[in-house]
Amino acid sequence: MTSPLLTLLTLAQHCTDIELAMIMHEFCGEFAVYRPSDEVEKVLPKTNDARLAYGWKRAPSKDKRPSSLWQRSHLVEPHELASFAREVRGHRGARRFERAAAVLQGVTLSPLEVRTALLMGLPRTLGGRGIKIETNATIRFTQAASKIAHRSYCIADILITSPDGTYVVDVECQGTSVHDGIEARISDADRTTALESMGVSVILVSHDQIASHDSFNVVMDLVERELGQRLPAQTSRMVKSEEALRGDLFQEWETLGMAQNDGKVDASARTRAEAKAKARGGAKAATKPGTAKHKAEKNASSATEAKETTMAKPKQTPKR
Repeated sequence: MTSPLLTLLTLAQHCTDIELAMIMHEFCGEFAVYRPSDEVEKVLPKTNDARLAYGWKRAPSKDKRPSSLWQRSHLVEPHELASFAREVRGHRGARRFERAAAVLQGVTLSPLEVRTALLMGLPRTLGGRGIKIETNATIRFTQAASKIAHRSYCIADILITSPDGTYVVDVECQGTSVHDGIEARISDADRTTALESMGVSVILVSHDQIASHDSFNVVMDLVERELGQRLPAQTSRMVKSEEALRGDLFQEWETLGMAQNDGKVDASARTRAEAKAKARGGAKAATKPGTAKHKAEKNASSATEAKETTMAKPKQTPKR
């Protein structure tokens, strides 16, 4: 058992900056990704409306099957990350912790929102599009819009405002629904109509639309058009940065941050072994153990190592 902040610091030693930032979004967000074992699954409530201990509730999937997405209260406040980063400076993983906390985009409600927010909001040098965004933002309806939506406000997944404040875009991530309570009872049609009546453009985004560079470009073209501005074209270096970013963003979220040990030879260990063999004159072809040739090679290798060890020892000055 450990605190959420200490857990993040520990994970910083094994994750990339973006992977750690993704986990931070989950800790600061109101969702969790967890796939129960078959044994645990048997004792869990079968209805989506059932709440578990500590306010956990399973999000329904589109096919009505149990999903790995859960709704729960946040574990850490975003401002706690910055203060904790200052406290642990000098500790192992502290620098990565600080870098990951610096790119946090705010409170999110699903992995799709995290991926979309990072792709849009990260600096262009890090693979994002450098747009100023606000996640989980409250939009107050006008009196006329309230009559359409039958509510006084709604929550935008990602809210983008033009630099001069003239245009506003609400980007809605169409993944597994995690909205609950009042928000869940506002139909998409009423919500969109109410927002459009206020001059707020609504763009629906799915996982497939952000999964590739080309399809995401189409989404960004639409966002830019609605904002009335055009971003500078990406340089070749920026495109490569986005490719690297996508490598982290679109991995399996259920295993994010978990150490993988599939029995493969460690790449760094193999590289060191190859370099050592090359320094000794090149790797020799493997021979069958137990044969006379294998024993001769083994003895020769032992003799070489003993000679190298003897040569490596410093000369001792005779005592007077």
